[in-house]
Amino acid sequence: MAGEDPDQRFIAVARTYVLHAREFPEHFRLMFRSDLLRRNNPALMAAAAQTFSEMTNSITVQRGEPDVAPEDLYESIANAELAGDIFIGWSHIHGFAQLLIGGQLDVFGAAGDTDEFIENAVVSSGKRIASLLRGNR
Repeated sequence: MAGEDPDQRFIAVARTYVLHAREFPEHFRLMFRSDLLRRNNPALMAAAAQTFSEMTNSITVQRGEPDVAPEDLYESIANAELAGDIFIGWSHIHGFAQLLIGGQLDVFGAAGDTDEFIENAVVSSGKRIASLLRGNR
């Protein structure tokens, strides 16, 4: 468990996100098909808010701010500065996952020991993005 350490928390979220995409690529792709999303399903929307708040809170800890509860998430991200930081963090994590499941990371050495590559890349880039987010304030 990453706890409150900013770098470790962001890396843990990134690792979980990327490994989920790798293990369940079709499910991962389906999760982001907005044309199939049923916004009138309360259970689905609650699960989406819970998941998004985990990622958001890996960003708020970088900013020295408290966690955001899932029910307060959308009100909290009305703050343009926080929304910008979330955009940076999420784009990084999601982009990495998409590149991985699309087979586009082979040029960077992912074709060899994929587990080692993923771990090294997530930790290395996660620390860099976390540092950027802390400095973005």
